[in-house]
Amino acid sequence: MIRERLKEIDFKLTDLAEYLKISRPTLYKFIDLYDKKDYQSINNHVLSLLKYIDENPLVGKKSSINYILTNLVDEKELGTETDVSLFMQIKKLIISEPDSSKSKFLELLVKKSDYNDICEYFIKIYPLLRKRNLSKEEIELLKPYDEIRNIIDNKHKEK
Repeated sequence: MIRERLKEIDFKLTDLAEYLKISRPTLYKFIDLYDKKDYQSINNHVLSLLKYIDENPLVGKKSSINYILTNLVDEKELGTETDVSLFMQIKKLIISEPDSSKSKFLELLVKKSDYNDICEYFIKIYPLLRKRNLSKEEIELLKPYDEIRNIIDNKHKEK
């Protein structure tokens, strides 16, 4: 049963539906049809993924996501050539270093909204980090960042 196989590789159906850009009820229907071997009633993209997961016992969640991104996402959906290049860099990082702090943080950024304000702040200050002559307002804007850097630097010195 494909549902058990998805549980085995820790692929939540809500996440899978999101990756496939289909509703959860539709995914449930496709899974039931797959288990009944009614393949002709299943969307071809979904069917190819379910077969890939079902027929390859060594496949895990990360390789399933890679399969979706490599085989099922239309490059036109990714935007410009620059967008595609950035997407490929992110994909390469997640696949090659799935347990890295960057990969884990990217996953949090995608799945949660807790860091939206911090992201906006970092985007705002990024150009200032290399700027030589800062205004008083820019110096004030950078103070929280400097405090965070000091905390991190002190933690590294303690080790």
